[in-house]
Amino acid sequence: MANKQGESPGVEGAGVGVKSGDPGVAVRLAELDAFRGAVILLMFVVNLSYDAAIPAWFGHAGWNGGKHGLWLADLVFPWFLFIVGVAIPFSMAGGRGRGVGTSARALGALRRGAVLYGLGVLIWVCKSAPDQLGKPGVAVSWETLKHWDILPLLGLGSVVGVWLWLLPERWRVWGAWWFAVAVQVGKWWVMPDMTGTAGQERGVWMAGRTDVEHSLRGLGWWGTLLTQGMPACATVALGLLAGEALRVSRDRGRLWQTGMMLMGAGVLLTSAGLVLSVGMPMSKDFFTPSYVLASAGTGSVLLGVMVVVRRGMGEVAKRGWGILMRVPEVMGKNAIALYVAAEVMWAVAWTRWRVVLPEGYSSGSAELWSAMKAWLKVGLGGTAGAWAAIAVYACAYAVMAVWLHRRKMYIKV
Repeated sequence: MANKQGESPGVEGAGVGVKSGDPGVAVRLAELDAFRGAVILLMFVVNLSYDAAIPAWFGHAGWNGGKHGLWLADLVFPWFLFIVGVAIPFSMAGGRGRGVGTSARALGALRRGAVLYGLGVLIWVCKSAPDQLGKPGVAVSWETLKHWDILPLLGLGSVVGVWLWLLPERWRVWGAWWFAVAVQVGKWWVMPDMTGTAGQERGVWMAGRTDVEHSLRGLGWWGTLLTQGMPACATVALGLLAGEALRVSRDRGRLWQTGMMLMGAGVLLTSAGLVLSVGMPMSKDFFTPSYVLASAGTGSVLLGVMVVVRRGMGEVAKRGWGILMRVPEVMGKNAIALYVAAEVMWAVAWTRWRVVLPEGYSSGSAELWSAMKAWLKVGLGGTAGAWAAIAVYACAYAVMAVWLHRRKMYIKV
């Protein structure tokens, strides 16, 4: 639903929006909105980076010849998970959770998780037909309802994160910490040795697996909940720890110091991920412990840097930060609206609508995305045209975010 000014436009996993002047009510954490918006922009870039003119490391590492790895696109989803966790303390303590009992908060989180899951299914249905880029699509069936993807996993993480925050205050931090540790230890225990997969074919390696993680994957929907969902929730729990520290320090006027702490903690987490990767390679496909630690660690560093620049640096730095992050901050306030709009429009317009191609192409037309890129490459050259196409795509949704923001409309779940 859309909120007008004066209502609380708390975005799922976001900071808390309030009417100016309300005493004792939490305000949005601008750095968190900016971080979320920057990640959305990064998502647009990496999702459209499949072009010879753009370096391969902008995409997903995937199997990578059995070497796995952590490329730029592999950071987008776990950073969203981390952001969800950071925002929960603000939302529960001063936004949608203000004046609400524990059971109502827990049930509200479950409802929001279900809505996010449903939106994820809707997006999957929109992508069911073959598109013009060669993707075959999947016929809609009852199995479509049992589909874990970006939004369903974010919804699951949000539910678990809220429930962890609802633990008694003296147990809250330790509960989130031990949950994250337990999941990482469990994931390490069920995973096979992946250090010797370099040079192997993925299909051959998968066919020969007899380990516990592979057996869990065989459970279908429930198996994916365990093998992918629990590591996703662990990432949310690590974000929850950062968010709780920011919430407490904000109330005490010590945000700058907490930003420094987040930077240090992020360096330690990232270093731990690098050390673990010696025995368990980083892999988004398998959500390995080293991947979770490195992605949450880098997210903590970036958020800490934003907090330090905005809260602890001089006026010149603050003004520069405000100019640089103005559009990402606006986009971060309507994250769900932009994500759903982008996914649905990609399925029904960008890969469907036909547009005439420039002269010299063998076919006379192509789907909207490819045709736009072709025209820009003709006018600007191969590399500049590829980047310009991504910029045009991202700007379209930035304009949408600014339009909603100017009308004080924020989409929440």
